[in-house]
Amino acid sequence: MYNPSLCWHLQRFCRERSPRRKADQETSMGDPESGELRVLVGTKNEHKLGEIRIILGTAGSADAGGPGAPGSKRDGPKRYGERHLRLSSAADLPSMEPVEENGDTFAENATIKARAFARAAVALPRESRPQLVIADDSGLCVDALEGAPGVHSARYAGLDASDADNNEKLLRELVGVKQSERSAEFVCTIACARVPDATENEAEILFLVKGRAQGEILSALHGNAGFGYDPLFYYPPLDKTFAELGDEKHRVSHRSEALARLQEALEEHAPRLCDADR
Repeated sequence: MYNPSLCWHLQRFCRERSPRRKADQETSMGDPESGELRVLVGTKNEHKLGEIRIILGTAGSADAGGPGAPGSKRDGPKRYGERHLRLSSAADLPSMEPVEENGDTFAENATIKARAFARAAVALPRESRPQLVIADDSGLCVDALEGAPGVHSARYAGLDASDADNNEKLLRELVGVKQSERSAEFVCTIACARVPDATENEAEILFLVKGRAQGEILSALHGNAGFGYDPLFYYPPLDKTFAELGDEKHRVSHRSEALARLQEALEEHAPRLCDADR
């Protein structure tokens, strides 16, 4: 499902389809010898950013179990991760107003965030300005609660609610609900936007991708890893909560599925991205 050769393909497409002067390459695509693509992750959430870095940065390595793992026919250095894909975060942006996530769906909120962070990225120096911004909106949808907490997952118990507050409220809402009726899913939608030429221009949304993880909500917390609702979200295929999975979570989570689809979509859009940089 992962595509560790993504950035190799981006480099090839850019060289074959978009010849240009070295100065242009260095400002738009980074190091022309490495095929670097600058992507800003539209979040200041360190937990979320850490997951994204792990999932994208370890694709194709031995510990990811994909191409490049022991027994793989793929030789040579890993052509993914920091060498070809440079990730930055919203913490690198100039100060900006908080993004108002007032959408009714994960897709709407991801789009709102991607466009806002892409506009803010215009203020960065050209040598460090990203080409693309990715932003996600994710949350927990519980069937017995008609899809709640949904897009309100992060602030389920209030605007300044902690993970513990949100988990406590979820448990209260499910008091009396049988375990067989506690089905739920984590959903992650990622929007990818092109950074515009000027702040007054609206950022173009290139595509959206979605990932899901099916499970159920337990009646007590289990596990110390992860964050958010992970200690309550039981994942039947591995007979553990997300908070008990450790690094295994990065192979089966809703975010890992969405990021795998992001990789595929980026490769599909590579010719268009490079043509636009002529």
